[in-house]
Amino acid sequence: GCYESGYDRDNSSFIAGRDDPEWFFQVYQDNLYFVAPSQGIYVYQPVDFKELRYQQIETSENFDWARGYSESTLIKRLDFFPGIYRDGFVYAEGSALTKISSACVFRDRLAFATEHEVFFSDPGRPSNIIAMNFIFCPSANKITALGELRGNLLVFTDHEVYLYIPSEGTVISRGRPLVSVSNNLGCIGSSSVLNAGNRIIWVSHTGVFSTSDGSSISEMSKDIRSFWKT
Repeated sequence: GCYESGYDRDNSSFIAGRDDPEWFFQVYQDNLYFVAPSQGIYVYQPVDFKELRYQQIETSENFDWARGYSESTLIKRLDFFPGIYRDGFVYAEGSALTKISSACVFRDRLAFATEHEVFFSDPGRPSNIIAMNFIFCPSANKITALGELRGNLLVFTDHEVYLYIPSEGTVISRGRPLVSVSNNLGCIGSSSVLNAGNRIIWVSHTGVFSTSDGSSISEMSKDIRSFWKT
């Protein structure tokens, strides 16, 4: 929508992106969530339009071009509000979560990571987060990525990997404390994690690694290890 031109504005030129993009993306329930720590959470809900609409860009004549044909109205900010368990729990509301650095689908929920905490939404309801339904990462480094493996959660920082085994029930933050899996094989960012069936693959500052059980880690890039040497 930002590239549509009108009578008083010419948006025919593309806008250059940042050298260090902070946005990351997560698909959940056929919707696309995109997040930046400084901007918050947005969700795009795709639709099929029944009719074609055409617009042309004209800068030599002062034609009053019609507006409103873009899909910008299908993108909305995700705010939090009380869910179906409001009678028994206090929920996060409004823009209570800030500086979200990563997200992943976890047990039919969305897990959101801030600098040192991971919050869990209600099942199937990403806008509903019970205030106490979160875990704390004891690392001095900030969380960079999340990934689900066999019903458990891997929490990554720049140089560390933690494993979280959740509790059952509505509040899944009552599980065991995070277990340190590695203190030198972190993940460089949220877009550098791939869930490949029963295995998670990620990119660290020293190579590409994977795990199938959350505790034993194998190096997939050992044949090209020299690429990561500085």
